[in-house]
Formats: sequence, structure tokens, C-alpha cells
Amino acid sequence: MMEIPVITPKRSTLKHQDATTITNIQNAMLNLQAEMEKLGRLVHSAIDEHAVKQKHIDSLYGYVEKLEEKKADKENVKMEIDVKADKRSLATKVSRSDFDTTTTEITRNLDEMLEKIIGQGNDWQRAMNKISSDVDGKLDRMELESLKQHLENRLKAMRKLLEQRPA
Repeated sequence: MMEIPVITPKRSTLKHQDATTITNIQNAMLNLQAEMEKLGRLVHSAIDEHAVKQKHIDSLYGYVEKLEEKKADKENVKMEIDVKADKRSLATKVSRSDFDTTTTEITRNLDEMLEKIIGQGNDWQRAMNKISSDVDGKLDRMELESLKQHLENRLKAMRKLLEQRPA
């Protein structure tokens, strides 16, 4: 005849503790998965914002190029003035001070936009560091080493995607 093991309160308590621990680990993993999805959405949002800002920067560079072309045309204007001998009309065509003011303002705006983009990159890095420290504080490294490695690989892949975006 087969003996039926008697479950003592001690064994039952241990099984209950194991079940609770497993449930806690599963909940932690689900929370991490949700955080990863949230980070993925944030990364896509940042990439989209970056693309919009890059378009603005590109259009500003195009505007600066046009202004530089106009500056080059100034030499042609001087030759025409010498031919026409009407130096007063030059002031109405091109004002050097207006041109310099405009290019200075455009340069300042470009610098501000670049600083904002760099600031966003720094904010992302701080957020990633905070998440990393939060995850390190919540997980048992011995048991979840493979999960940590997976998350680090995922973060590296996201960083590569951000770095590979055209500037």
C-alpha cells in the first residue's frame, strides 16, 4: 500500500510562502514589461519629436543658405550701383544692419534649438538611469540575471536606434 505524506502546517506554510514569492516575482515581471512598453512608446515619441525638430532645423539652415546667397549677391549690387551712379537706391535694396541682425537672430535660434535637443537627450539618460536603479533595487540579481541582461540589451538597441537617426 502507498503511504500518503502528511502535510504538516510547516510544509503548508512554506508552500504558501513559495506561492506568494512566485506571485510577487510574476507581478514584478509584469510591471517591468509594462515599463518597457511605456519606455518604447516614449522612445518613439521622442524620435517623432526629434524628426519634427530636425525638419525645422533643416528649413532654418535652408533659410540661412538663402541669406548667404543674398549676401554674395551684394557684391553684384555694388557693381550695379557703380554703373548706375545712384548710391541712394542701395539703402532701399539691401540693408547690411538688417541682414546682420537677421543672421544673428537665426544663429541664436538654431543654438537654442540644439541646446533643447541636447537637453532632451540628457533627460532621457537621467530617466534611463533612474529606471535602471529602480529595477536594480527591486530585483534579486542572482535569480533574474538573464532578465537584467535582456533589458540591458534592449536599452543598448534603443540607444543605437537613437544614435543612428540622422542629425
